[in-house]
Amino acid sequence: AQARSYPWGLLYQTVGMLEDSFDVEGMFASGAEHACVSQRLQKEAERFKNIRNRKSVSLNEKQRLKEYYDEKAAADQMEDMMESSDKTTGKKAAKSDVLLQETLRIAAEYSTLINPGK
Repeated sequence: AQARSYPWGLLYQTVGMLEDSFDVEGMFASGAEHACVSQRLQKEAERFKNIRNRKSVSLNEKQRLKEYYDEKAAADQMEDMMESSDKTTGKKAAKSDVLLQETLRIAAEYSTLINPGK
């Protein structure tokens, strides 16, 4: 019921490797990894939201360069997180998933349109 109160959401999963259905240690390790990914995703989403929701852009060259590096660092960290997720599943990570990147870009833009103050 609480989930329906939100206008949009993000669904993601992590996949851990278990030796068998009784591998409790593997389950706990996978749970800990999922929690770590969740915390990092939340932190980076908040950072991204702060970058997107700023009220002005500086025309000062040094300040704008700093803002650019902050934006680039946020994007690079998200890319690194996606690549590290692919490593844990054993799948070879693609160099660039243009469709996924564009989907995430559209979702981010849409979220700012429907919740401009958040």
